[in-house]
Amino acid sequence: MKYSSEDFVNLDEVHALADVLTPIGPALYTVLAEARSDLETRYPDDLFWPHQNRQNLSRLVNQRTARIWEQYGSDDWTLFDRSGFLHLRENETGVKLILRKVDPLTHGVPKSNATRASRAYFSQSQCIPKG
Repeated sequence: MKYSSEDFVNLDEVHALADVLTPIGPALYTVLAEARSDLETRYPDDLFWPHQNRQNLSRLVNQRTARIWEQYGSDDWTLFDRSGFLHLRENETGVKLILRKVDPLTHGVPKSNATRASRAYFSQSQCIPKG
């Protein structure tokens, strides 16, 4: 989205991200629901223990969504790597979107690995304010 110079001065990160991510919401929801229903019909529940099914399902849904994104997804967002997971980039601004599994206890992102790059990736706890 294009902003004027005075709008850009008063823009905070929350509103900028909301402006970029709002159009992708319906397409992303449709693709994730399609991938989940496809996997639930393909794999029986008794194949693994219940906790394994929960862990595997989130990973498999992410991978299946990456495969079918070209059919159902938005033209403004494209896959930006060949990892097999849903890693999207917005074509106009270059904003990256990577889906992460949320920790069910804290409802936050998982703890980072013991590397500098991973700590830097998960270190931002809140959005950047105006200015």
